[in-house]
Amino acid sequence: MKKCFFVLLIMFQQYSYAEELTVVTECNQPCNIRESDGLPDSLPTAVIIELFKLTNDSANIQVLPWARAYDLALTQKNVLIYSISKTNKRKKLFSWIGDILIERYYVWELKETNTLVTSNEAFYNSKVFATYRGSNEHDLSLIHI
Repeated sequence: MKKCFFVLLIMFQQYSYAEELTVVTECNQPCNIRESDGLPDSLPTAVIIELFKLTNDSANIQVLPWARAYDLALTQKNVLIYSISKTNKRKKLFSWIGDILIERYYVWELKETNTLVTSNEAFYNSKVFATYRGSNEHDLSLIHI
């Protein structure tokens, strides 16, 4: 009987030391913010909230600029970041749970410019375009420059 009590005590002790997760995301464009809680009105946010409900926890989600959210995930313990593209560079940096969405990236320009681009390298070397620091698109552009 004492052995069972000891095992239960150890199990409860492990749970009492469980640390809360910091959950961070950005407001991907186009982004709508829900008035009810200030969170992005998106499928990924809905998935995260439902996952936390399965464990009877609440997700305290912080909406941050992308570079800040990414930096927190890289430098702090117990940070869950979503939505984040799974690139070769990032695969080894994080423990991945699963896919929520699969996206494809496209670049276009006005028809009047009439530019023939034959490769990614030619495009990135001949164009001026905008993205934000630390984004997947930014990382992709740096590969080709």
